[in-house]
Amino acid sequence: VAASAGAGPGKKVKTLYWNKVDWEGLGPLPDGHELDEEKIQELFTLKNKAPKAAARPARAPVDTLFSQDRAQQIEIVLRSLKMQLPDLKVAIVQFDTEKLPEELLEKLHKIIPAGDEVQKVQKKVADSGAPSLKNDAERYVHTIGAIPRLQLRIDCWRICNNFFRALESVVQDMRR
Repeated sequence: VAASAGAGPGKKVKTLYWNKVDWEGLGPLPDGHELDEEKIQELFTLKNKAPKAAARPARAPVDTLFSQDRAQQIEIVLRSLKMQLPDLKVAIVQFDTEKLPEELLEKLHKIIPAGDEVQKVQKKVADSGAPSLKNDAERYVHTIGAIPRLQLRIDCWRICNNFFRALESVVQDMRR
């Protein structure tokens, strides 16, 4: 339609799923209406787009002490905890089940810092100070890694949470 309405040769038109119209078979236009071929050409001719510039500059890889996957896993869990690191540390030390219910404790268990991670962060802090910690994962390991016997503490807490469920299961098995 647009090509026959005056989108000159060699000009590409927008692809539309229209049926082709025979202009001669339509007859004259009603009184007071004219076919503005320039307007049709303007509306339906594809415009040459300028080459797209990079919308965002490529992110430089963040220099982190952990693998990118590990740091991302820690940061995702921290966001789901919705708690500041000092508050998280206090909740762990005090076994606060209101601030850390069982499902959050299970998430936290997945990101307990390993001994070598704690050592790397402690060395970095000793060399250049705490402000040099670049991301939440490093700050998390620095803050939470300072809790004595963290792995044992979390494991014991999980056992306490599961004890009565396990006891009930054993009692039911014994009654059968």
